[in-house]
Amino acid sequence: AANRTILASERTYAAWLRTGLAAIAAGWSIGALVAPRVSEWMGNTVATILLLIGGACFAAAAWRSQ
Repeated sequence: AANRTILASERTYAAWLRTGLAAIAAGWSIGALVAPRVSEWMGNTVATILLLIGGACFAAAAWRSQ
């Protein structure tokens, strides 16, 4: 049972990191590719929100891994 708990914890940690990386990549892509084509404030706002979500996912992963 202890091994299953450890493996489940590692899968959860990996999921938080994967989600954080995806959000950061999406935010960076939107900031670089979409923001110049639409109104700049809108693209930058969406990119910033996604980058903050990615950072929050990393913080949640670090908090949950303890």
